[in-house]
Amino acid sequence: MIQNNKVSDTMVEVVRTIGIEKVEQLGIIVFGYPFVSRVKYDEETYTWSDLGNGWFLQTNTDTNKKFAQLNEINDTLSLGLKIYLV
Repeated sequence: MIQNNKVSDTMVEVVRTIGIEKVEQLGIIVFGYPFVSRVKYDEETYTWSDLGNGWFLQTNTDTNKKFAQLNEINDTLSLGLKIYLV
């Protein structure tokens, strides 16, 4: 089970566990920028979390959007994860 105090920390851990490159290859776009990127675009407006090894995750969305993003990744990659809002 992956659960942290901050939803963005949970998101980072889940993306690392799934595989950064796998998630990046899905081509998810958030606010006109890649969800996973090697570049932090428009840092004054958007929040980017460090995934490590030069990768960043856009975490500027609310909890419900993060929940939807994780479900999209889960469904697209057929991972069979159980994702809950707590």
